[in-house]
Amino acid sequence: MEDFNENKNYQANLQNSWEELSEIDPNLERQKEIEQIKNQTTSIYKKLVKEKKNCLKYINVDYSTLSLNDKEQLGALVNNTKSLSMLLGKTLEESK
Repeated sequence: MEDFNENKNYQANLQNSWEELSEIDPNLERQKEIEQIKNQTTSIYKKLVKEKKNCLKYINVDYSTLSLNDKEQLGALVNNTKSLSMLLGKTLEESK
């Protein structure tokens, strides 16, 4: 629970810092967007690596013989792969 609260406080402080700095430099908003995309990408990638390791046992297994839990694990792998793919293709809107 401590880790969660520390992470929550860290994220709140980081958000406040970004808001204060973006008032000084408008380009910081763009940097903030880049940082958010980078953090999301890293988070999903780490999940994907763990899920891949967990799903290696399904290689050469008939999908129809898998349990519901096994199918859900494979579905999560597919969904996170799609999410990562979308983030990798994400671009920032041009400044006006």
